[in-house]
Amino acid sequence: MSETSTKLAFNNIIRIAITAYIMSSKLSLLLILKGANLCLKYGIPRNAPAFYAGYGMILCIFGETDEAFKFGELALKLTDTSDEKEFHDVVVTIFCNYIGFLKRPLRHLLKYI
Repeated sequence: MSETSTKLAFNNIIRIAITAYIMSSKLSLLLILKGANLCLKYGIPRNAPAFYAGYGMILCIFGETDEAFKFGELALKLTDTSDEKEFHDVVVTIFCNYIGFLKRPLRHLLKYI
């Protein structure tokens, strides 16, 4: 894939995955895994934190809470260090609602909001 088509693929996958979560969680799961796979293959795009947070959510579903928490924290760190804040709200929502409360008390999650 060319650089332009790779960027378009990343953008389209994350936007469709967020919308698909409401309609079909299985489709959302597939798209998040595809996006995470593309991150490994082509490097870290600007919307990688959303893929990593989504992957952490998937790990929670399968009971891998320690690994999920690591991916969630990685996603939060990437959004904090990046100049791009487009997906910050998505990452914080996924982390606080699906991942963070499994390892931290709710009062500690308030700092992300």
